Amino acid sequence: MLQKFGVRLRRRLNFHRDVELRVRALEEAIACLIANRRYETGDGMGFNCQRVRKQILGEIARVFPIETVVETGTWIGDTTGYLASTLRCPVYSCELHRIPHLIAKMRLGAIENVTLILSDSRKFLRDLAELLPAARKCFFYLDAHWHADLPLLDELRLIAKTWCDSVIMIDDFRVPGDAGYRYDDYGRGKSLSMQDFGAQFERLALKPYFPSVSSADETGAGSGCVVLAPRGPIAEALRQIRLLREL
Repeated sequence: MLQKFGVRLRRRLNFHRDVELRVRALEEAIACLIANRRYETGDGMGFNCQRVRKQILGEIARVFPIETVVETGTWIGDTTGYLASTLRCPVYSCELHRIPHLIAKMRLGAIENVTLILSDSRKFLRDLAELLPAARKCFFYLDAHWHADLPLLDELRLIAKTWCDSVIMIDDFRVPGDAGYRYDDYGRGKSLSMQDFGAQFERLALKPYFPSVSSADETGAGSGCVVLAPRGPIAEALRQIRLLREL
């Protein structure tokens, strides 16, 4: 009886936590829309305002010729706009929720190389597989993971199965050896960490790299990340980047 009560209590607490997060995020989205109806590129836009994260992207683009960007989790489009204006290639991005999706469409409407889709990220990637050739050199930015449903593993499986020439960056991932970087933890077996995802990376033949710069020297939100590449030439190319390190 006590065990069943505990399960129900955890479910209710998770439900209220999810509602609280949604309301808070909606307030932030509306505030951003009021302050800035149109996306304007700059140092304060994209990648959680993190300077080192942006430098890592620049180094990835130097060693890996990115032809297309795919983002899961548009939110209100700050990182989407930054990727489109910085890399100047087609950017496809999906958002699960209608209101932030509409806000992003309004803010990014003038940027021609952006395609925004209202969709679950897994369906989005399956549909995109019909559009983007498998040989396309893609940069994937995975950031659709702030709800109780964690799509990350399914996203990784779809990417690894379909696009062999790709580099993947996961936002909000735990950086081993540097507790100063923030990361997401959604409960048992669902923390964005090597503890919960390292074995999956190995099964998918994906080599992980982490920021080599101390969290104390990062700016903005200070969120951690991991960069993944298929084992082979692309992973070897990433080894040239001093801002990244292996375990």
